[in-house]
Amino acid sequence: MGEEDYYGHDGEGAGEDSYEEDVREKLIELFERNQKKVFFSRQLEVRLEDNYFHWITNRAIRGADRRGCH
Repeated sequence: MGEEDYYGHDGEGAGEDSYEEDVREKLIELFERNQKKVFFSRQLEVRLEDNYFHWITNRAIRGADRRGCH
């Protein structure tokens, strides 16, 4: 059983949702305010969990990493 069986697609080209875009903006703001700090992805997920599910934050982080935003 693959991703397609669960989600109706193979995960490729699924695109971002508006929540993921919102999280990315929040992360950019956070990073700009804290340029000398290091964050773990799980730490960021917990920090934003009052407003976003952890997997949305994780997807935004991984998406930024794939685009070369370090």
